[in-house]
Formats: sequence, structure tokens, C-alpha cells
Amino acid sequence: MDGRRDFRLLLASAPLTFGSFGLLLPVVPLWAEHGGAPPAGVGATNAAFLFVTVVTQVAAPRILPRLGHRESLVLGAVLLGLPVFAYPLTTSLPALVAISALRGIGFALVVVTSGALVARLLPAHRRGRGVGLFGLSIGIPNVLWLPAGPWAAEVAGFAVVFVLGGVLTLAGASIVVAMRIRTRERGRSRPGRDPDTADRPVRLRSLATPFAVMCVAALASSAFVTFLPAAFEGASGVTAGLFAYGVGGLAGRWLAGELGDRYRRPVLLVPGVFLSVAGLLGLLVGASTDAPTVVLVAGLAGGLAFGVGFGAVQNTTMTAMFDRVPPRGFDLASTAWNMAFDAGTAAGSLAIGVAAGLTGYPVTFAITAGLLAATLPLAVTLGRQTRAVDP
Repeated sequence: MDGRRDFRLLLASAPLTFGSFGLLLPVVPLWAEHGGAPPAGVGATNAAFLFVTVVTQVAAPRILPRLGHRESLVLGAVLLGLPVFAYPLTTSLPALVAISALRGIGFALVVVTSGALVARLLPAHRRGRGVGLFGLSIGIPNVLWLPAGPWAAEVAGFAVVFVLGGVLTLAGASIVVAMRIRTRERGRSRPGRDPDTADRPVRLRSLATPFAVMCVAALASSAFVTFLPAAFEGASGVTAGLFAYGVGGLAGRWLAGELGDRYRRPVLLVPGVFLSVAGLLGLLVGASTDAPTVVLVAGLAGGLAFGVGFGAVQNTTMTAMFDRVPPRGFDLASTAWNMAFDAGTAAGSLAIGVAAGLTGYPVTFAITAGLLAATLPLAVTLGRQTRAVDP
């Protein structure tokens, strides 16, 4: 029963902690620009945040057992939220980069620990649904928080937004404190104490297939998140595409979790890859014309298709990683998944930008769709594997 109670607390804290992330992601670069930073400096604020996040994720599997999962999540939320109150005190670019880097340590602990807790708190036959519910708990608020940040900064001022962001995260940390789970290691476990641990060693290569699919899908997602505004003519198609992408992602994560638990295998992984490819082709159509109606329809259809598909890929690859390791490997699986997501997104932001400069957006989106389609054999193999039944 404690597991279900703690999972509900995790769901209650996530909109606050991750909502702060979504609220401030576009606001910090705006604050740097407001302080006179050049374009490269503006981008450096979020770049430092994400770089430190990825680096910290490498160490997370060693940190979590030593601190405990509840304690790691609280520490991560505090490191993510408390430094926010320093933002309005300075517009110095080195200071803003340093604050963002410190917050990156906290964000790494939050994302890795949250994923590992979903696996630890729920039995295998409810894990897909749990991943879906957790995705909704962080996704729905961010659909609102992400566009609200710049608007609130303009209307109410940057200081108000920063204070709100810090308070949200610390409020999330206060909810986590009420969790009862205790996982802190107090010494080396005796050999043979846990049959599951003894019989099933953690092998990194067992995570390679879902890691590869997730990494390429995240790379492709950069086409929407980063380059849709530059590729489309007119604001209506961009707004429609990003909104449809966000809503589709929520639906895809939830549906993949429901069906995955029902059939005990990642049934929506292959359809998810297909839909993601179709969404990129819709993006290609919208980038190839300046006809307002075509751009609007392409944005809506492409954004919805890619959102649903990418959401399904996120859920199924995460649950597949958890299914491939014993309980003591959940921290490693959560780390691997988050690294695939972050590394793929970063690589896509760089590679798609370079390719678009050389060949134009339509050709680049076609190449990206082909690269994602190349993961279909891996997705087919993964989609056929059935989960183990709970003992």
C-alpha cells in the first residue's frame, strides 16, 4: 500500500517540480537577452543547464543508492529551485550560466530519480500505465507553463516569474518529503540475499535496443521543438503544430501505457515509429509551401501524428528498459533512458540545424524521417518481446 501512496505523492509533486522547469526554460534566455547578452550568450544559459544535466546523469546510478531515492529527489528539487531566486539579482552572463549549471545538477537528479521511482513503486503489470500517468502529470502542466513564461515575464515582470518558479519547485520538494520509501544503502548486501538480484545481473547491452530507438526519436523531435518556427511561413501553422505536438504527446504516452499493460508487451512501439515518420513528412509538406491553409493543416496533422508517435515511443522504450533489468538496475535504466532523450535532442538540435543550412528544411526533414524509419527493425524486435509476469 505504501507503494501506491508514494506513487500518488510522486504524481502530486511532479507538476510542480517539472512545471517550474517548463516555466523557466524560455524565460532564462530572455532574461540574459534583457541584460544585453549576445545571441551565443543567450543560448549558453540553457546549454549549460542541459550539459550539466547530462554529465550528472552519468553519476546518478551511484548517487541514488547512497542517498536514497526520496532524499535524492528532495535534493534535486532543492538544487533545481533554490538557485532560481538568484536570477533576478544579476544580469551578468557568467553568473546566469553558473546558476543554470547548478540547476542542471538538480534537474538530473529529479528526472533520473522520478523514473526509477515509477519502476520501484509499481509492480511490472502496472508499470506501463504508471509511466503513462507520470507522463501526463508532467506533460499537462507544461503545455500551459511553457508558453506562459514569456507572457508572464512581459506582463508581470521577470522577478515575479522567477519567484514563482522557485516556489513551485520547493513546493514539489515538500510533497516528496512525505514519501515513506527508504532505499538508502547501509552496507553492502550479502550475496544471494535477493534471488532476483543474484540470478539477473545488470547488463548494459540489454538496454542498447530501446536506447537506440529512443535516441533517434529524440533527435527527430528536435525538428518540431527547435526548427518548426523557422521552417514554417506564418505564426498560425507554428502555433497549431506545437500545440498539436504537445497534446499528441500526452495521448501517446497514456495510450501506450494502457495497451502495454493489457497485452504485456510494447504494442505501440512500431505504430509509434510509423506515426513519427508520418509527422515528419507532414512537417516536410508545411516547409515546402507558403500557402497558409496548407501550412496550417500540415502543422496540425504533422504535429499531432508526431506527438502521438513520439509519446508512444517514450513510454514503450522506458518500460522496455525497466523490463530488461532486475530491480537493482532500475536506476541505471532510468539514467540510460534520460541520457538517450537528452543526448538525442541535443544532437538533433545541432545536426538538423547544420543540415538545414546546407540543404534546406524540406530535404533535411526527409533525411530525418529516413533515419527514424531505419529504426523500424529494432522496434519490431522490441515490440515482440513479452514482459515477465509478476511473481
